[in-house]
Amino acid sequence: MRDAESVASPWGIPEPRFLQGTVNAASYFQQTESEAGLVRVLRSTPLRLSPLRLRKLEVVTIKINVLWSDGTRPERSNIYFKNVLYPRHGGTGPQIDSGTGEFTLPKGFEYDAVASVECDAGKVIESRESRPDQRIKVADGLTPAEMTFVIPGPRCPLWVSH
Repeated sequence: MRDAESVASPWGIPEPRFLQGTVNAASYFQQTESEAGLVRVLRSTPLRLSPLRLRKLEVVTIKINVLWSDGTRPERSNIYFKNVLYPRHGGTGPQIDSGTGEFTLPKGFEYDAVASVECDAGKVIESRESRPDQRIKVADGLTPAEMTFVIPGPRCPLWVSH
């Protein structure tokens, strides 16, 4: 049953896999580590759905500042925002250069945010993060226009991939 192995999406959700050479349209979702955990999903009639109407999400852009504890700005850092309703899923924002940048988020949600810097510590990569996480609510009148993250400790040489 090698053709029935599940494929995980970037969000960790198994995606269906169609078996080669099957007579009818069947897909399988794997729920356990073994083949015994495969669940077969059959579709015997055409699927008819009403048209979907998607609501456009309003977004807000927040100015981001990342600082070392001495007040200087790191050459490069990353921002991570996590929607508190979906703790297993998050999104790393774009790289923040020279300690300043922007990040755009959908309105109507609460987020935990943290900044990080990857330091070259010789044979290892040391990750330093701003702590504690900052919780923000993105809604009319409640969204901060600007956020500042402070990376603890002295400045460090940045890790560069070779």
